[in-house]
Amino acid sequence: MLARGKRSYLTLAIALVASGSCDDLFGPRGNGGAVLWMVPSGAPTDGTPHDPVANADLSMAYFVTPDYRLRKIRGSDGWVMWDVPVGGAFVTVPGWNAVLAGAIVAVVKVDVFAFDTVAGVARWTYVAPDLEETGYSALASDGETVYAAGRTARIHAINASSGIARWVADLREGQGDVGALNPTYADGVVFVCTRTLAIPIRGTLWALDAATGAVRWSYRFQPELPQQGSSCYGPAVAWNDLVIVPQEDGRVFAFDRESGAVRWTAPRVHDVAQSLGDHRWAAIAGNTLLVTNSSTPAMLVAYDPASGAERWRATRWGGSLYPPVMDESVAYVDHGWIFVSYDVASGKVHWQTGQSFATPDPPVIGRAVIANDRIYVGGMNGSYALRK
Repeated sequence: MLARGKRSYLTLAIALVASGSCDDLFGPRGNGGAVLWMVPSGAPTDGTPHDPVANADLSMAYFVTPDYRLRKIRGSDGWVMWDVPVGGAFVTVPGWNAVLAGAIVAVVKVDVFAFDTVAGVARWTYVAPDLEETGYSALASDGETVYAAGRTARIHAINASSGIARWVADLREGQGDVGALNPTYADGVVFVCTRTLAIPIRGTLWALDAATGAVRWSYRFQPELPQQGSSCYGPAVAWNDLVIVPQEDGRVFAFDRESGAVRWTAPRVHDVAQSLGDHRWAAIAGNTLLVTNSSTPAMLVAYDPASGAERWRATRWGGSLYPPVMDESVAYVDHGWIFVSYDVASGKVHWQTGQSFATPDPPVIGRAVIANDRIYVGGMNGSYALRK
């Protein structure tokens, strides 16, 4: 599974960059995107850096490097507070992350590993009773509990203090070929996608009570066209009384957070003559929803989250392997080693970092953390702070 993910990542990254013209790759730079500090890492063992996480006041950032070390770095100047190994060489795939919960920072690698935030000392390792891989996709946290989606569709709520499961929800529905991906926590609810592994792939969005794991509602997706898959993969995004998630056939669905009723559906933006499916990622801030796409033609699309109406689309670069990161005015989007800062209101490019797949400057990739005058983002050769 991981090897397949790695191959698809490399193929897609090349395609994403190749889809832009040469003129597009030399967009405006100015002082935005300038490297404020970089902490080098060793040669990548295999794969990509995890998405970093920062503490509440954004003064400290935690990075998992491609050579699989966990670092706590002071945001003001790049001073490394501690640096510990997470383990031996291992394949890392796009979208894995670090999360904070109480006094620990948790990361994934087959299982879930927790380290003390003060000293970097290993605190606990969560191994599922049936040895299910819980370190299989991104984690979520509410500050006291770490939520992990297992490879065989069990959702694990792990006590951040003890490393013991508060509850485990089995979402297999009697099937043996289903997995779960990318939980999201919002206001007492965990939203998570499950997907069958057999072709045609089918998916379900679940809303679970974060305290008990009880199912509040679920929605089984159906494809728009018979030949298409219909999985979701998350992470879902919450906005007011809605939860919003793209689906594999290219549409974007908004659900009532309490009932699971579909409130609106935005149509696909890709050409089904080029590709039946589309891997889209969503992010939201203020009153703007941004959704990437990875199929031809690739673009970034802004929507009104209340209605699903399209506001603008940007087509200068290819799609993205990661969800955007945004505040009410600026969005940061990875386009396969071309990292771009967009104006949220108009889609105008403020700056971009990469010049080509072969010679990125700097080679940052993944989801950033927005922090005051800078952003924290992982790179293939180190951990970075870039000027906003």
